[in-house]
Amino acid sequence: MSNHPTSGRLIATILTLALAAAACGSSGNGQSSATTSTAPTTTSAADPTESSETTTTTAAPGGDTTVDDTTGEALPSTIWGIETTTFDLVEVATDTGEVVTRVLGWGAAAADPDQEGGAQRLVEVEAVGDALWVSDCCEPAVGSLYRVDPNDPAAVPDAVVRTNGTFPAGSPDGSMLAVQIAGIGVAVVDAATGDPVVDPAAIGNVLPSPDGTQPPIFPRPLGWLDAQTLVVSSDDEGRSTISFISLTSPASPALVGAVIDIDAEVIDGAMRGDGAIVVALDEGGSPVARVFDPDTGNEVAVFELPAETTAIDYDHDGTYLVASGEGMPTTWLGRGEVVEVGTELIGAAWSEPGTAPPSTTGLVLTAITRDALDTTGLEGVGCWFRRGGDEADDVFFGGDSDTLAIIDGEPIVGQIEGFWSPEDVVIAGGYEFQFTELGEPEEDSIESTIRDATLVVRSTESTSPSTTIEGRLWCGV
Repeated sequence: MSNHPTSGRLIATILTLALAAAACGSSGNGQSSATTSTAPTTTSAADPTESSETTTTTAAPGGDTTVDDTTGEALPSTIWGIETTTFDLVEVATDTGEVVTRVLGWGAAAADPDQEGGAQRLVEVEAVGDALWVSDCCEPAVGSLYRVDPNDPAAVPDAVVRTNGTFPAGSPDGSMLAVQIAGIGVAVVDAATGDPVVDPAAIGNVLPSPDGTQPPIFPRPLGWLDAQTLVVSSDDEGRSTISFISLTSPASPALVGAVIDIDAEVIDGAMRGDGAIVVALDEGGSPVARVFDPDTGNEVAVFELPAETTAIDYDHDGTYLVASGEGMPTTWLGRGEVVEVGTELIGAAWSEPGTAPPSTTGLVLTAITRDALDTTGLEGVGCWFRRGGDEADDVFFGGDSDTLAIIDGEPIVGQIEGFWSPEDVVIAGGYEFQFTELGEPEEDSIESTIRDATLVVRSTESTSPSTTIEGRLWCGV
């Protein structure tokens, strides 16, 4: 079993549930709501053997729980989580609390009070692309992950694709899954196959930790800022350090942005739609959400969470936060409201990926003029990348040893070596440039070629979202 403090809290929660299930076969709400702004609405659960659920709305707690109320997608219609009375994976209607889909787990009968750590059961859900990844705990082993198709669910233990790990966090594009490997570190695997993508040792080598241990003893993934930037928390005796790791080059992860030190234990984390990171913290036994700017590390807001919260997750738009835990009704917060869905779940996640999509406005590339080229002293013989194939909108130039791009209005000039190998990553002037999805070269003239390509640009000095541009790469005289 893991000695990670958050893992310990989660395992203790599961053991408590196991004892309760064995003793009475069911679990009550355990928490009454505060003064309500609307009368409770009661509906019947889909399964007639289950008790009815209640949806209760209250005013939002102090602080900034959401983003611009005039934008964003509608509230997702369902939430996935682990039902505390059966330990099944269930999908629950957001507005009524009804169970609309049930996927069998290990079953409540697996709760054996004599089993050290509690018997095997499901504990956490993460929506990644068109799939769900579900983790289990605790005996005979901590940390198996199962990939479930929500459109064609089968019993979770029968899932064909599985891997090792806990605390799953899916990338915004659905391609990768970050996990904690107990006693080893944070790994990244392919979200479709579970195959390794980034080795735990590579990430551990660049992670700071609260006590200076290198690599940190108990790192865990919290989420993703964009498709290539992972957020990791390292904890030690009530202190935590949050770091941002660029995985542009999977073999060589790099620390970017601010390093955030917190005098509290991290419970969970989620990415808000404006790019901020919301961290659920255990502050003297009471969960509190603190909001941080990843570029500066500054705290920008704070708000309360339900008393028994052990997991949080934002919807794909980064507007609605769902909080869940044993002994509390599953609750969502956003747009000035706190709404108790009523069903008691652990490890809950929205029915769509829980990380906001990367912004396309983080880095702005503008066309390179002849004056800008002349100012740098470059001859202009080499390769040009043309946005959309339009010669009048060249946004990148690479010569034999130099590059030029104009990013956010500033000329970025850098010296390079070996640039024109396909899909190489080039670092110039504080930015990473990479051409992907290169098409076959077409002969444009005797001395030049042109091909379809995609240019990806990322900052190496901040957590600004990456920019992806499709166009044509022209090389010649």
